[in-house]
Amino acid sequence: MSFLNSSVECADPDTIRLIALKMKETGADIHAIGDGGFGGCSSPKNVYQLSVSLKGENYTWFRMATTNR
Repeated sequence: MSFLNSSVECADPDTIRLIALKMKETGADIHAIGDGGFGGCSSPKNVYQLSVSLKGENYTWFRMATTNR
């Protein structure tokens, strides 16, 4: 398990991409992004970038388009 925390979740999407690739290199199978952003949540752009960097665009769009039941 790896965490993207300590106010790094508020960084620009390019930094999120680089960190996500490093997280993937470590072999972690569970990834978490913190809630230290403005208003107590991460930027949607950064959550999207983390997902695209880890799983790819097709999988990210598929998960966004389907219901989670």
